[in-house]
Amino acid sequence: MDDPNVMIVTYEELKQDLSDGVRQISTFFGFSLTEAQVQQIAEGSTFSAMKENNTNMVTGNIVFRKGASNNLFRYITSFSFY
Repeated sequence: MDDPNVMIVTYEELKQDLSDGVRQISTFFGFSLTEAQVQQIAEGSTFSAMKENNTNMVTGNIVFRKGASNNLFRYITSFSFY
């Protein structure tokens, strides 16, 4: 996709390097973050950090799942990307 208003981020990319993902997302939205802010956001965005503060695990009717690659296929039996 070649649209300057759209950024595609995959779970696998964030899992591989969460700090870099935070940097890319903040740049995309025009935010200038210090390295300390990037690290603070990355550390607070892990599943283990959210699990420790389980009040963040439920937002309205949304519940965070396990957080594993391809885990969605445990919940969806027929899925098409097109």
